[in-house]
Amino acid sequence: MFDGKNVIVTGGSSGIGFAIAKKFAEENASVVVIARNAEKLDAAVKKIKDETKGRVCGYLCDISDYKDIENISHNIVTDIGTPEILVNNAGGFTNKTQWEEITEEMWDMSIKTNLLSVFHCTKIFTQYMRENSIKGSVVNIGSSSALQIKSDKMQYTITKSGVHTMTKILALDLAKYGIRVNAVAPGPTLTERVRSRFDVQGLLQQEQERMDKIPLKRYALPEEIAEAVLFLASDKASFITGVVLPVDGGYTIG
Repeated sequence: MFDGKNVIVTGGSSGIGFAIAKKFAEENASVVVIARNAEKLDAAVKKIKDETKGRVCGYLCDISDYKDIENISHNIVTDIGTPEILVNNAGGFTNKTQWEEITEEMWDMSIKTNLLSVFHCTKIFTQYMRENSIKGSVVNIGSSSALQIKSDKMQYTITKSGVHTMTKILALDLAKYGIRVNAVAPGPTLTERVRSRFDVQGLLQQEQERMDKIPLKRYALPEEIAEAVLFLASDKASFITGVVLPVDGGYTIG
């Protein structure tokens, strides 16, 4: 399905991003993993190569920094060619914080990492698509938090809501070039970070309470989120654009 396609996955060194990058590699795509931690990036690229025998390379980049993205984009295009699929996965989750306690630095981090990174990466990499007449696909990773109103993580919810809205605006603006833009909104997902919480008694209870609110009574696997991303990026979704697809086991309808 993706044989020979050039795919970029931001934040692909762990969690959902890693699962997405690995799944594309399994489908014979040429995968670029972007991350900001060199050790984790190298380990992720090696693991994907070892397990898939796929074509995978890693680029170190702070996606909250426009200049950093711009600089590595030239290297990526020179090394592998024009990207055909962009997955804007990188983002920063925040712990529960009452709104009065949110600092300017916390706002700045959320806006740059969750929202502006999507804008900058899409702006830069779809320019290459347009210049080469590639009818590409962009898939953004939003959040079920943006589909529910909760009072304890305002900055995260607002920036992820922005990703959902940006997805629809970009879909309108890029449609004339044949570039589709969609988003996946994951619900609670069993990433490494979440798994570690099950080892702490107090946090285990919190996670169990949250799981009980999911109609399907379990967390998503990162691979299940990846499957939704690959569907939206594929030709099977060739007439789908501007969609925000919840993958949450019914969490946001409960």
